[in-house]
Amino acid sequence: MRLLCMFTGGTIGSRLFGDGYIGTTKDAPYLLLEHYAKQHGDAGFAEFAEPYCMLSENNTAKTVETLIQAIRAQMQVGYDGIVVTHGTDTLQYSAAAIAYTFGKNSIPIVLVSANKPVEDAMSNGIDNLHAALRFLREEQPHGTWVAYRNPNELPKIHRATRLLEHPACSERLESMQNQYYGSYTDTDEFQKNAKYREQADAQNVLSGTFTQEALDGVLWMQPQPFLQYPKPDERVRAVLLSCYHSGTVNTQDARIRQWYCDAQNRQIPVLLCGITKTDAYESTKAYAKLGITPLYDIAPIAAYVKLLMLISDHRDVRTQMRAPLAGDQ
Repeated sequence: MRLLCMFTGGTIGSRLFGDGYIGTTKDAPYLLLEHYAKQHGDAGFAEFAEPYCMLSENNTAKTVETLIQAIRAQMQVGYDGIVVTHGTDTLQYSAAAIAYTFGKNSIPIVLVSANKPVEDAMSNGIDNLHAALRFLREEQPHGTWVAYRNPNELPKIHRATRLLEHPACSERLESMQNQYYGSYTDTDEFQKNAKYREQADAQNVLSGTFTQEALDGVLWMQPQPFLQYPKPDERVRAVLLSCYHSGTVNTQDARIRQWYCDAQNRQIPVLLCGITKTDAYESTKAYAKLGITPLYDIAPIAAYVKLLMLISDHRDVRTQMRAPLAGDQ
C-alpha cells in the first residue's frame, strides 16, 4: 500500500524546549517517525510532504485552504492513502473541511495529532499514528477520518465530521453521540462501533474554499442567560446558533423573540446545531414560528465549517445544510 505522510506541525510535530515552551522545528516532524520506528518498526511511507509547519492554534481559513490544495495535488500522484499530522486545537475544523471537500468516497485520509510532544512518555502521538496506519492497511476505508487515543483508553477511529469541541482543560476527543467509527480492543483487533450510523448521500463535494463573503457572513453564537443578541449587520448571510445540551434556546424573552423575527424579516436563516431528535421540550415548539431551523445530529464545528463552505460555493443554505454530505449531515 503506497502511503503519503503530510506534516503540518502541531504538538505531534513539535518538541519541548529548555524554556518550558512547546514549539515547532524543522526536525521535529521526523522525531515522530524515529520514535515510531523504535516501537513498531518502519512506518512504511512512500513519500513525505509539508505544506506548512505551525502550531494549530494559528490555523486560519487560508491555511486550511492550503492544506486542502496540497491534498488535492497529492491525490493526483496515485497514493492509496494519506496521513496528515495536525495539531489538536483546530483538528476538528480542518478535518471537517477536508471531509466536505473530498467526500466519503475519496482515497482514505486520516488525521493524527498528539496531546504532548512525542518525546514525552505521556504522549499519545505514536499510538495515534499506529492506529491510523493499521486502519488504512487493514480496513482500507474511504473518506476522511481521525485516529485518537484518549487518556487511559484504547485508540478510536472517528469520522472527521462528527468530532466535538474538546472539553475545557481536557485532552479528550469525542464523537457526537459517541458515534465514533470503531476502536482497537485489548486483543489489538479493530471493532466496529455498534452505535455508528452513516448517511447515504449523492456523493456531493464542496470546492474547499473560504471566501471573505462567507467569513464575514456567518454569525455563530453560543446561548447563555446573559447573552445580548447582537443586531446582524448587512454582511450577515446566516446565523448558526448552538443550543443547550437539551436542544433548547431561549424562546420566551420578548427581546430575543423580536430578534428572531427581525432575522426572518431580513431573510437571514437561523440554524440551530447541537440538537438531536429526542423528546422535545415546550420551548422548542416556538422554533418554526420564530424561523429557527434545527440541524439534527450534526456536530457544531462541522456545521460551522459546512455553512462557510456552502456560502463560499454559492449553494442554497436552507436546503443544503440539512442535506447529507460526506456520509454525514
